Amino acid sequence: MSQILKLTIFGFMLFVLAACQSPVEDLFADIEQNKDLMSLADSCPFENFKEPEIAFDNHIETCKFQKQSCLDKCFSGSANYCFAVAHVIDAEKSEPKYAEVLYARSCELGLVLGCTNHGANFAFYKPSEFACYIPEFKFACERNDSWGCVMYGRMMAEGRGTDQDYIKAKDAFNKTCIVGPDDDACVFAKELLEKILNLEK
Repeated sequence: MSQILKLTIFGFMLFVLAACQSPVEDLFADIEQNKDLMSLADSCPFENFKEPEIAFDNHIETCKFQKQSCLDKCFSGSANYCFAVAHVIDAEKSEPKYAEVLYARSCELGLVLGCTNHGANFAFYKPSEFACYIPEFKFACERNDSWGCVMYGRMMAEGRGTDQDYIKAKDAFNKTCIVGPDDDACVFAKELLEKILNLEK
């Protein structure tokens, strides 16, 4: 195959991928019109967590290119697709309120990681709402979500919205390595745990 033909094929593939990646803003009108979904704004979704717990199934890469299809699946009740679309919106840092309600829906539908990310969204964009996101992180950690434990431990270590409690922080950080020692959450938790241990010397 000639070099020119290879470059032409490669260029065409990039064009197709770009065409598939419709702007995330195209989803906002549909989300806004879904009154049931938008009613979750400013909610604490872990309080309405639906049993049984749903295992995380990663659709994030798919949803980068098939945003509308993924949103439709979310509207049909798929927690993992709600999470994936929320993550895609979150990554572009365009409209946090839409990521917030999608994470909330994934949490209500039984995806613990959705609860953790909803809490993280609140902690970043609505830091004064600690009465919601701190219990949400605790809830996720109790269900062995590694990032939930990182976030809960960090809140306890910093005393954000609550009394500083190094014991609870250390307990949470020590739970993060369930997935494995090389997991990002585990590595981050070890760094935070080491800081606490140094302060206690």
